[in-house]
Parts: sequence; structure tokens; C-alpha cells
Amino acid sequence: MSCLLCPSPILLDHSFPRNEEELRIVAFALGELEEFISHGRAKLAKTQTLSDFIDEFDWTSTHSNLLMEIYRFLSQLLLRQDERVVDISKYLDCMNSDSALTYYSHPLPKRCGHQTGLLDFWSDELGKILFLHDQCIDKNDDFFIGVACAYGFAGQCIDEYTNPQKCRFFPLISPDNIGILTDAYEWEIPNDIHQKKVSIEDVKRNCQTIGGILESPDRDSHYKVKFQGERPWTFSINDDPIPERYLRQLVDKTNYPMDVIKTALIKGKLPRKILRLEKLF
Repeated sequence: MSCLLCPSPILLDHSFPRNEEELRIVAFALGELEEFISHGRAKLAKTQTLSDFIDEFDWTSTHSNLLMEIYRFLSQLLLRQDERVVDISKYLDCMNSDSALTYYSHPLPKRCGHQTGLLDFWSDELGKILFLHDQCIDKNDDFFIGVACAYGFAGQCIDEYTNPQKCRFFPLISPDNIGILTDAYEWEIPNDIHQKKVSIEDVKRNCQTIGGILESPDRDSHYKVKFQGERPWTFSINDDPIPERYLRQLVDKTNYPMDVIKTALIKGKLPRKILRLEKLF
């Protein structure tokens, strides 16, 4: 599962000089965020505001070595050309072309309320992202995007929002509460998969696609499929097609949803996962 994290607006502060304690907090938080992204626990949401921070950074305004290290770290993170960084600015471009869409500016965390820089742009952009996000969910508490709290990722108390108008907002995320976010991706499942049957030949041919290793019957009519760290799953050559109540046993052994298991066994490959936002366009 992969959620998306937008960087805290504290990273976009152009009001210098900043004190060394705040810079140490930001540097430590970025290190923890990098760890999360590198281990696949989340993906970084690349936005236009973050790109603007890098492009508009004023090299003449500071002599802080720590600040320059933070800038270089963000630059390297942003320039990554792999799946750990997801550019969601293109979805906002589609939204900007539709003047009929309405949204409100996103609340700002309290501890950056005194800052200047790109905060207004961050607030406006996050409001647009929240609008698009909410077109992709079924429940108001189903967030797949969060804001990486600089203080929370630095091991301190998580921040709060300044929100007198009680606007809806993305949750502020730390390593301790990232589990509240859901998967930002959905499986692309055939519409008729619930009508399909899984045959014994399907399982024998394609069980490796869901992480299984097939063992042939020894002295009876039952095959075994072994999964790492799990008890073997068995099926009989007398059950063809395989009853769905038996297939459901594979959900806990593989951590794949039932429809994904059926699709993989029938087609010989896992279905594609697409970003939820992609389905809006």
C-alpha cells in the first residue's frame, strides 16, 4: 500500500534568517521522510509549489550551511525519476482549465503562521488537491493524501491547523499516525471478474503470480501451494473450477484482495494499479 505525502509548508519559508533550531528540525524531518519514501511506506507528492521553492531559492539571502544542505536535499528528492515521487501538478492543470470548479484555500499549520514565502500558494494548491481528492473517495475519513508534519517527523508533538472557519483539511502525518492514510492506488479489475471461474489449470499455471510455489500431490488428490511464512494452501483435483470459499483463503496468505487473486490466476499477471486521481480524467 502506498499513500501520498505533501511536504509541510514550513519547508517553503523564504523569510530569512531562520534560526538554527528550526533548521535542525526541518533537516531531521526530511531525513525521516526520506526513510519512509525509500522503504515504500509512502510516496512524495510533487507539486508546483515545491518546484517553485527550488526554482526561486535566493542563494544571496543566507549564509547558513544547514539551510543550503536542506535545499540540496530537497532538490535531489524532487529530481528523482522513479516511482517514489508522484507528480500531481498535472491533475491541477486540468482543474485550472475548468473555471466552474470551486474550492477553498487549505488551512495552514499553526507553527508556520508567522512565515512568508510561498505559504499562500501552498494553501491555494492544497485546497485544489483536496477538492480533487474528495472526488475519489467514498467516506470523508478516507484520506489517501496527508501533509508530512515537520515537527511530527522530527520526533516532536504533531502540529495543528489554524482553522477558525472549520474547513476540511488533510491530516497532519507523523511516523506514528501514518496508518490512518489509505492506499492512493486502486487495482484495475475487469468488470466481469466476479462472473469468472478459476480452474485447476489456472492455479497450476499461474500461482507464482501471487507468490505461491506449487507442489504436486504425493499420495492423494490434493495439491499444495506454499507461501512464505504461511501454512500451505491446498486444493483437490476433484474441485474444478475451484470454489470461491477456497479461493478466499488466499486473501490472508497473499494480502491481495479476492478480485486481484482471481484476475492474477486467470490472466497470469497481477492487474495494474492506478493512482486514484487518474480516474478523474
